[in-house]
Amino acid sequence: MMKDGQIDIGLFTGEAPHAAALEAETSVPLRAIPLDMNMINELNKKYPYLVAAELPGDAYKGMDGPVTTLAIPGVFIVNKDLPEDFVEKIVSTVMAHHEEIQGSFHFVDLLDWEHFKLGISDDLWHPAAKKVYENRPK
Repeated sequence: MMKDGQIDIGLFTGEAPHAAALEAETSVPLRAIPLDMNMINELNKKYPYLVAAELPGDAYKGMDGPVTTLAIPGVFIVNKDLPEDFVEKIVSTVMAHHEEIQGSFHFVDLLDWEHFKLGISDDLWHPAAKKVYENRPK
């Protein structure tokens, strides 16, 4: 719809550069809208799963530097019936080797202990993931 001139603004969620945004910018110029930290903090109070993130300065044509915007941290979604030791091993391994795997998947770059639990209610947590979080290094 953006390429056809039917809408003027879009919200892209996912890895940057986002495939749909790259496709749209072949027909229309795009501009990333920077958000200041006061606005991000206010939005985060109402929507705790939204966090500050930085679009790289070369993500899209016409960008002349990085842009501070919003992101939704990645989450792992698993079958609730998976064995606890299996889920605990996955979560522990990803978090223990976070620095090694950064850059391989963008959502991993946004996953850290500070934002680990954002927007997730306790009743949705797999017990093993909750256990790993509660026993995280401090």
